[in-house]
Amino acid sequence: AIEIFVSDLSTWYVRRIRGRIGPTVKDSDNKGDTYQVLYTVLTVLSKLMAPFTPFITEEMYRNLTGEPSVHLVDFPLPDKRVVDKELSSDMEAVRKLAEVGHSMRKEKRIKLRQPLSSFSYGGDVEELSDNLENVLAQELNVKKVIYNSNSDTKFDFKITKDLEEEGQARDIIRKVQEKRKEADCNLDELINTRLPKWPLNFESYIKKETLSSNLIKASEIKVEKLT
Repeated sequence: AIEIFVSDLSTWYVRRIRGRIGPTVKDSDNKGDTYQVLYTVLTVLSKLMAPFTPFITEEMYRNLTGEPSVHLVDFPLPDKRVVDKELSSDMEAVRKLAEVGHSMRKEKRIKLRQPLSSFSYGGDVEELSDNLENVLAQELNVKKVIYNSNSDTKFDFKITKDLEEEGQARDIIRKVQEKRKEADCNLDELINTRLPKWPLNFESYIKKETLSSNLIKASEIKVEKLT
């Protein structure tokens, strides 16, 4: 059960909250709530895992809380609050649709970083709430999710110039983030970025996501710490 939970936490929840945390996201109640949820999950998880993996949970718990030891605190008690079974079932449907969508992208050899205009679903799947459709749209990197009870699951695979440039921008962001790691930049450290080329319509987006003060024309990708 712990292995399944950790897998769900890392491969789903942590990926889905990336847009709500981090140095490029403005401070808000949503950001604070997200950190608090993750903090609670990890501290309780450390207590649950402590009898099985005593050393790594000790490191996790002490780093998170500053307390002397996870082995000196009480084992967590079950939470008696009612689980929202309908929401859990709906989220499971979202994850299954996401798996189908990822397979379709892979079959067409279209990277996930390349945004698409829409994803349609229906058949034996009931219509999801707007919030869950937004989660699915983010996971599949589409501009909108459309429900049609008479429709098969499908993407609109037509890539417009604007979508193509956004995909290029996302690819540049990934490469610059790799260069930031190589340069040992702090998470909130501003940089100048040198690039061979970039889509001008997405210049502000690239600068924001990479914490770049300036984008400078150059023969290869390079990041420079601001002095």
